[in-house]
Amino acid sequence: MRAILLFLFLILDVSCQLAGIDVSAHQKDIDWKTVAKSKRFAIIRAGYGYGTFDDYWEINYKGTKAAGIKVGAYWFSYANSVDAAKQEANSMLKALQGKQLEWPVYYDIEYQPIFDKNIQNDIAKAFCSVLESQKYFCGIYSSAYPLSYNFNSDVKNRYSIWVAHYDVSKPSYSGSYGIWQKGIGKVNGINGDCDLDIGYIDFEPIIKNGGYNGYSSGTPIDIDPDPEPEGCNGKTINEIAKEVIQGKWGNGQDRVNRLTAAGCDYDTIQEEVNRILGY
Repeated sequence: MRAILLFLFLILDVSCQLAGIDVSAHQKDIDWKTVAKSKRFAIIRAGYGYGTFDDYWEINYKGTKAAGIKVGAYWFSYANSVDAAKQEANSMLKALQGKQLEWPVYYDIEYQPIFDKNIQNDIAKAFCSVLESQKYFCGIYSSAYPLSYNFNSDVKNRYSIWVAHYDVSKPSYSGSYGIWQKGIGKVNGINGDCDLDIGYIDFEPIIKNGGYNGYSSGTPIDIDPDPEPEGCNGKTINEIAKEVIQGKWGNGQDRVNRLTAAGCDYDTIQEEVNRILGY
């Protein structure tokens, strides 16, 4: 796994941005076919603590698969010891049984009582070691500050990093990362808000070729013979955002109406506009 992660860091290209979300039971019923029009991947909460499965884990897994969205999973940790982390890992293995995931399996370490450097590193390695022993491609999720100051380099360099830092043009975390959770917003197909993510690595070929996450080694990559463009109106999100900046889509509510009529997710386009302009 270490060699794979070092390779990923070398191929990381911030110009390659895959739109994604992460969800849990908090979002309740999701229209995944609609979500698939604007999002490439979804990281789903499988469960939390010492054995509680997310109420919507099975529903969301089946929904993403049916809609053609690439799926990963995460487990929200309450562990305060190595033994507790191993217990959480074994619970996640039960949730993953019989499933295939194209994106990594993440250990969500953000619960405040475990914001201790030594504990965080030990539980991260304990959890991921259990998952890796069963051929899962494992990663760590946390916010920019603890990733910068609480985790040791042996953890950050070994496992795929998913960093959270909201409402900034770029995370303050200076290390390598495969996913950035950049904020909260609305997505067509979901009632209410959800977390918005950008992926900088297409994990699917790495996971399938390596035989991780329930796949056999060398599993062919799914290719859509007529894929829907990443974005809308036959163009990418970045291209539409640049047209918005140039004034080609009008202003105010007129812009909202025109983008929506063209099948675009207005919030997604506006987020890209803000990113380009450095807001």
